[in-house]
Amino acid sequence: MPTIRRIIPLIQDVDPRLSEITVQLHNEKDLCTFDIIFCTLGCSPKLSLPKGHFSHIFIDEAQQANELDTWMAIGNLASEETQIILSGDLKNGKKIYTKAEILRDNQIGYCTSMLERLNSIFPSNR
Repeated sequence: MPTIRRIIPLIQDVDPRLSEITVQLHNEKDLCTFDIIFCTLGCSPKLSLPKGHFSHIFIDEAQQANELDTWMAIGNLASEETQIILSGDLKNGKKIYTKAEILRDNQIGYCTSMLERLNSIFPSNR
């Protein structure tokens, strides 16, 4: 059984003086020493790690993440060997929210999660 050496959460703090999000990131050399990194989908493209660094990528509450954000994490971090795990409950009623009216258009598909799209293609037998 593999041993977990180090875990790091990438922290997003809201700076009340600036009203913007600041992200605590480490350099690539430091990040490569961690076995597990917790971060948001929005933070994942900022990770300067080689594709395939992680054997698994877990996306929790995937029903609330738009497909583009999910692809950003997968495209930047996954190799062909990386296992992708999308978890979430499509029946919980929480939808993807955006302020941009143009992105709410169903023809664009921005408000569709990857979990929802995959479930429509490969429906569960349960």
